[in-house]
Amino acid sequence: MNDLQPRPARSSLLSGIVLGFLCATSIAAAGVVAWSAGLHWLGAGESPAVVDLRRRLEEQEQRWAEVAAAARTAPASAERPERAPLASAELEAERARAERAERAVDEARGAAVELREELARTKAQLEDLQGEIDEHVVARAKLESSQSAMLERALAAEMRQNERDRLGAMSESVAPAPRVETLMGSSSFLEEIAKNIPPEVLGPPPSADRAVDASQGPGAERRAAEERAAEEAAAIAGKRSALDELRAQANRLLELDGYAETQLVRVGSMADGVLRDVAFREVGPLGETRRFLAAKELRFEAFPGLRSLRVHLIDGYEQRGSGASAPFENGASELTFADVRIDDWKTLLVAQGLWRETGATSSGEVDKRFPAVETLAKVNELLARAKGSRRFVLRRLDEVHGGARWHGVELHQLEVGGGGLQVIYEAENAELWWDPANKSAELRLEHGFQRRGSQRVPFFEKRARVFLGFEDDKGWDAAAIPFQVVGPATR
Repeated sequence: MNDLQPRPARSSLLSGIVLGFLCATSIAAAGVVAWSAGLHWLGAGESPAVVDLRRRLEEQEQRWAEVAAAARTAPASAERPERAPLASAELEAERARAERAERAVDEARGAAVELREELARTKAQLEDLQGEIDEHVVARAKLESSQSAMLERALAAEMRQNERDRLGAMSESVAPAPRVETLMGSSSFLEEIAKNIPPEVLGPPPSADRAVDASQGPGAERRAAEERAAEEAAAIAGKRSALDELRAQANRLLELDGYAETQLVRVGSMADGVLRDVAFREVGPLGETRRFLAAKELRFEAFPGLRSLRVHLIDGYEQRGSGASAPFENGASELTFADVRIDDWKTLLVAQGLWRETGATSSGEVDKRFPAVETLAKVNELLARAKGSRRFVLRRLDEVHGGARWHGVELHQLEVGGGGLQVIYEAENAELWWDPANKSAELRLEHGFQRRGSQRVPFFEKRARVFLGFEDDKGWDAAAIPFQVVGPATR
């Protein structure tokens, strides 16, 4: 509606222009009149040219007067007939733009509403999915918990049955034999018969030195048998308590060494440095049983130099999760625990007669011809000059025994070109072998591990062979280091 009204600034400017034009016209007309009057006043005898000029000036003055009169009588809003159509067009354009903007806003609002609805549906679907996931997690936890509980109950039932079998066997061993009961019954029958025999037939009573103490009769034998049974039961209970204590301490050490997921859950008996009727289980983060191993015999093997412990399980089976059980391959299985508190394990196992050390040799067998420090330096000098695609460094050598057998070895294999560390070999025993036919050296390791990064894997079949490279100008065979020569029978 504002476009239909004359703009104040433009109206004032136009009015000023019109008034200025009128003033100029009036001044010009006045000048012409004055000039005409002057001409009349100068003389009456003017020429035809002057008369004609005066006539033209008067006509021009008349036209100027008409124009001035028309300008004075014209309305102030003379521009409105031209402004109105222009204002109406601008208004229509503004209205069209406003309508388009309103439609765009409405469309944006509709899209926002649809987006909010879609987000709400997606949120509801996510909540439903999360609920299903939570239900699955809870169901799985319940299933694993029930499996663990069933396994615990089965183990407890098996242990109770074993205990009942032992007690039954013990009671059978101490119970009176049928022959003894028969004799006891016969003795009572004979006593009844003897009461009816006249004294003169029986003869004089036995002397005091031949009298039988009443405390040594059948009742005394029964009481002695009961006492022996009680003593044996107490001994069995003591052994059971000792085995439980051994199992608890072993599990505590496993937890301290970082193997809390592996648990010794059953120990039946112990004799001659062997645990019998044993069971291990490996648990998951929720306490579920991931692996179960049972064996008739268990033997410990310690590697003090490597701070490692190996458990040998003989004649048993293995079960993973809820799958079927399978007997050990080749009748045996192993569990290896690296970087353990070997001194604590030694204290525990030595007290029970279970400690068995591998690779240990008495100090009297150390070969003094080959001091460990000097031998290690010479070997590293040869390794630095050896030809081959790999590079090695001997980091540890504790002792040399018998002229050729190394004890306590740690060999590092470097990346090609002398780069970073690639493999570490740790072994209780090692031997350096020189092959004169191929001009090459080889280190044969026993009872150890191979480490790659954070993974530590025992040697396959307890042995490993590392090819060290070919000889250089001086050669391995000329070095004053302990080694053995490869022959046809030792290849």
